[in-house]
Amino acid sequence: MKLEKYRKNNGFSYHKLAEKLEIRDIQNPAMKVYRWCNDVIPRKNEIVKIELLTDGQVKVKDFYDKAP
Repeated sequence: MKLEKYRKNNGFSYHKLAEKLEIRDIQNPAMKVYRWCNDVIPRKNEIVKIELLTDGQVKVKDFYDKAP
């Protein structure tokens, strides 16, 4: 499942999802999540966090799969 679909299905804003992923290392965490939801591939350690938060619903392959 794409991260954007997960976000929408769970009613999270980009900001709320950034909080859940504990992104604090940049000025605008919501923008980072927005980019991940729109075809920017996260770093390996960030993908691990995403997989854990989503209980495996969003996997590394989902970031490389170009199907909607």
